[in-house]
Amino acid sequence: MRHNTLSGMLTGGGCTSISTCSRAASSRLATRQPPDDPAKFDIWNPANISPLVAWLATEGCPASGKVFFVQGGKVQNFQPWTLADAIEKDDRWTVAELQTEMKKLLG
Repeated sequence: MRHNTLSGMLTGGGCTSISTCSRAASSRLATRQPPDDPAKFDIWNPANISPLVAWLATEGCPASGKVFFVQGGKVQNFQPWTLADAIEKDDRWTVAELQTEMKKLLG
């Protein structure tokens, strides 16, 4: 199950750092059983994301505008998105216009 968590540092009324975390973890609704041995590390425990969220909130955290994936003990950095093709007009789009024009972007 994936869940997004937004973490940001606020200073002086402005947000100086925002990153997001996507996690693979179980929830109360999951049918998966926790490990039989409570001492065994559970990679599906939702608490595994907490240390990364806390680190993102530390003063001077160098991560800004990053997206991370967390599962168990693995923290992975997503590659940033790149802008590609565009459609453009000198006014606000209508849904009807986008219904036709978005085909150019989606192939």
